Amino acid sequence: MIAVTALALCAAAALGAISFESEREAAAAHARQLAAQTARDHAAAEARAAKDGLDRVDGQLAQLHDQVQHSIQRVTDAQTDADRARANAARDDERRRIAEEQQRRVDAKRRHDEAIRKGGIHSEKCVGTALGCLDP
Repeated sequence: MIAVTALALCAAAALGAISFESEREAAAAHARQLAAQTARDHAAAEARAAKDGLDRVDGQLAQLHDQVQHSIQRVTDAQTDADRARANAARDDERRRIAEEQQRRVDAKRRHDEAIRKGGIHSEKCVGTALGCLDP
């Protein structure tokens, strides 16, 4: 009888330890899930901010193109030489601003590509495959 009672106590202690361990693992899994959810929410917020910035730049470029079209229409509609000269000057100024903005984009792209070329390829890693040369 004592042996059965001792065996039952050992089994109860083992089940208690297993229960405690699984509860601790569940708490750790819940903490990991909360961290992953926070990271996902942060990444979604960054993606929305980047999209908003891109939309803003696209809107500004569209507005500049609309201004050029309006200037072209003013040149066409101008009645006097002075009106035409003012409209042409405004159109040329807007075209110049667009060209400067496009040049800034080209320069930024060139600097980005140069930085990738300078730091991204390591010939000592090119063993049997071209993809091995690139940093992850």
